[in-house]
Amino acid sequence: MKIKRSVEAGLIFLTWGFLVGMAGPPHLSYLQKEITQLLERMASDYSSGNYQGILSHLDQDFENLDGFKDRLQNEFVNKKELQLKFYVDNILEDRDLLFVGLHWFKKYRSREGNIVKGKGSSSFIFRKGTTGYKLLFVRGDNPFF
Repeated sequence: MKIKRSVEAGLIFLTWGFLVGMAGPPHLSYLQKEITQLLERMASDYSSGNYQGILSHLDQDFENLDGFKDRLQNEFVNKKELQLKFYVDNILEDRDLLFVGLHWFKKYRSREGNIVKGKGSSSFIFRKGTTGYKLLFVRGDNPFF
């Protein structure tokens, strides 16, 4: 599958970029701003418990979409006062795909009332469509669960 090969190649380049500190070519700076704004909207939708808002950022071919929807609903039922922040490490462009290496921090209140903090590193793969970039895959630590 063409997308799978591109995803695998992109993940290899993202890993290499982490190792050598690659920031990406200068012509990608406009993508940095666009992706940062998209991630801020996603984090805001997540933090406010906006289920439909999160789904609006997903590609129609998002991997295991039904499972993601179920887990996201559980997330919003079982956790309160959600806070999520993304930090972009690097971006790689391959035709209509963007490979975004990032790390994230989150905090929430559990059903028992405990404050829980989490952090991780992920690779988000976005596909460009007629309405902009949509999330196609999440690899590594999943910040939404």
